[in-house]
Amino acid sequence: MNTTTNINNQTLITGAREMAWFFDEYSKYKGFSPGVVTGKPVHLHGSLGREAATGRGTVFAVREMLRATGSGKIADHTYAIQGFGNVGAWAAEILQEHGGKVVAVSDVSSAVGNAKGLDVPALRAHAATGRPLGEFPGGEPFPVGDLLKVKCDVLIPAAIGGVITAENAASLDCRFVAEAANGPTTPEGDAILRDRGVVVLPDIYTNGGGVTVSFFEW
Repeated sequence: MNTTTNINNQTLITGAREMAWFFDEYSKYKGFSPGVVTGKPVHLHGSLGREAATGRGTVFAVREMLRATGSGKIADHTYAIQGFGNVGAWAAEILQEHGGKVVAVSDVSSAVGNAKGLDVPALRAHAATGRPLGEFPGGEPFPVGDLLKVKCDVLIPAAIGGVITAENAASLDCRFVAEAANGPTTPEGDAILRDRGVVVLPDIYTNGGGVTVSFFEW
């Protein structure tokens, strides 16, 4: 999963090109086979909405978690997101569209926060220039390693696996964890969060939006 910010769009373009190449190569030998891979460009039998699908699905999952726990609406809560690649950036933007307050984000090299809420579209535009998140004028930089400790209602690890562990699970300052990455919580970390009463929304549900839209494309 892409965790950098300065190559988000290029990574998506390259990925679509690769999928188009696979489709073309397979079809040369097996006949017209657009369903052999997903993530293709829209004009080559891809699916509209695929780029934002995993981030959008994360927002839908968070919305339903809040409903199920009687915790109100997306707009009633604050969010911290580890990972500002495709999934994290789209989730942040769509959360803000729904009135949510994104108070901190990070990527592999830097982090930025604003207790009053970050301007996510402006932050995405900043990141697209290749400048570090920590240089965004609409927030304050802080150490990347502190993202998981940021006080928020919903923590969204959207980068890599195994980041919430027995060593740091007790220091999380959130009510909910929505696993937008693949396996971000270790079994030991999960047990600690469970004992603390922190609700963990599992990755197989949280990041299912991308798989759903890929299924439509397939």
